[in-house]
Amino acid sequence: MSRAQVLSVSCNRRLLLARHKLLQEAGFDVISLASTFDALNLLEDQRFAAVVVGNSFPFTERQLFAAEVGERWRIPVVMLLYRDVDVELTGDDQTRQTAAAADLICTLNSLISDQEEQSA
Repeated sequence: MSRAQVLSVSCNRRLLLARHKLLQEAGFDVISLASTFDALNLLEDQRFAAVVVGNSFPFTERQLFAAEVGERWRIPVVMLLYRDVDVELTGDDQTRQTAAAADLICTLNSLISDQEEQSA
């Protein structure tokens, strides 16, 4: 069985590297990028099981990015929370928010599983 490919996006290099390692250790194939612009360009050419958006981007940028990914590619998006400040979702069924690393892995596994069931 192949490993699900996840795109991780964060403008904080330390968090990006830590999340990359966490996701790899959880069994995902990971590509990590430092900008939403680069991520959108990569999504034009490559398919991912899910996208993780770090909380170091401004909230509005994360919202717009998640909405575009959801609309154009229908890929599940996990937006990481910044404390309890982030409360609004994009309104689509492909976007989730989570705070802790353990929750991130559980959320990704659930979203990817749901996506695979819908595709079958």
